[in-house]
This record gives sequence, C-alpha cells and structure tokens, in this order.
Amino acid sequence: CELEEAEQIEYRHVIMNGPIGMIKEAGDRVLKRYDPNEILTPIERIRILLEEMRRLGWNTKDWEVEKRQFKPWYETMDYWHAFFWSSMWIGKIVSGGGSYYSPKQAFGKIQQQATRRREESNRQIGRA
Repeated sequence: CELEEAEQIEYRHVIMNGPIGMIKEAGDRVLKRYDPNEILTPIERIRILLEEMRRLGWNTKDWEVEKRQFKPWYETMDYWHAFFWSSMWIGKIVSGGGSYYSPKQAFGKIQQQATRRREESNRQIGRA
C-alpha cells in the first residue's frame, strides 16, 4: 500500500517548508502515543504523522509567511533542520540533480526498505 498522491503532496509541502525540528517533535510525540513498539510499516507511520500535521493545520499553512516569524535555526538550536538541509544540499551537489526531493523516488525507497525489513524478519523467525 502506498500513499495517495494528495497525501504525498501534503507530506512534501510540510517537509520541504516547515522547520524540521518542529516536525520531528510532533512526529516523535504522536508515534510514541500510537506506535510505541515501532511495529507499524513506514507508510502507516507517515499516515499517522500526516494526521497530526492536518490536525495542526500544517498541510495548509503558508510557510513562506510563517518563515518570516521564525528565528534562525542556530538561535533555536534546531540542529535537525540544519542536518536535514545540509544533507539535501550535499546530495543535490553530488548527484547533479535538479531537485532536492523526488516524491516517487522517496516513497519507492520507503516501500523497498519496508519490504526488505519484513522479509528479513520473516527469515529470522522461520516464516520464509
């Protein structure tokens, strides 16, 4: 099962525009409540995070206006934001790509990782 295109657009809107530290805090909080044992698939975890983003109104927020009100990451100690964007810039430079984030590529990789983990888990417990 994959995310629908509308969900991908909402997710990308928040991830590409919102402060990563704030997104990570919300994600940690909601996943601790709904998936404390971390047994859900990545897609299910993203859906839970999307519901929280919708509840907070982040999926419709005009982040360009919001960014004017935020302090710089180094004043708020948002090292997640710095790490995320450093990784994105390095990846863009090294790969020579024209964009930071390809939704099809990212969600395809999530699916591959989930499938690989599930297969490894099944092999370990003898279900393969």
